[in-house]
Amino acid sequence: LSFEVGAAKPDAAIYHAALDRLGSEPAGAAFVDDQSIYCDGAAALGMRTYLIQRDPSRGDGGSRDGHTLIPDLAALLG
Repeated sequence: LSFEVGAAKPDAAIYHAALDRLGSEPAGAAFVDDQSIYCDGAAALGMRTYLIQRDPSRGDGGSRDGHTLIPDLAALLG
């Protein structure tokens, strides 16, 4: 939780804390969010990023702002 770390997205400290707890390096991790700015923070560390695009009228996949667009988390896991 951000209050435990003392930082919130998109501050790099929150991503580093999560990676440390998972025992992962940025290059081996993926970050999923519905806010580009939060994906930007993860991408700055070298993480793969997936931007949830819930509004189908805004596009049919692809990428936006350098983040891979997905309609929901199930699309990433499927």
